[in-house]
Amino acid sequence: MHIRYLLLVAIAGWAGLIATTALASPPENADEFRAAVLKKSPIGSPIARAKANAEAMGLTCVWVERQSFEGLAGKADFYHCSLVSGILVPVYWQAALIPKNKKLDNVLVSVGLLGPL
Repeated sequence: MHIRYLLLVAIAGWAGLIATTALASPPENADEFRAAVLKKSPIGSPIARAKANAEAMGLTCVWVERQSFEGLAGKADFYHCSLVSGILVPVYWQAALIPKNKKLDNVLVSVGLLGPL
């Protein structure tokens, strides 16, 4: 019984380390996460490059239309980028790359802990 538990913890830890390494230096909070995204893609960057840079950081990005996001007034079209990292307590990192005229106009972020349901 203990061996199964240790094996499960080892696998979960290994999977968490793989996800964590996607961000070169995992940020401590939402402000650091936003700063890391903006460092790679400043406001005014082509939106396609901003998406590619976010994906290079390990985030998975999908285009969404007429969706809401924390801090967004109403609904908008944007790239929703996300990543789950962490060993024992998974952290869900989300970024909304909001375009205007095919350029990055704003980055909104959300960070939350995932736990058992």
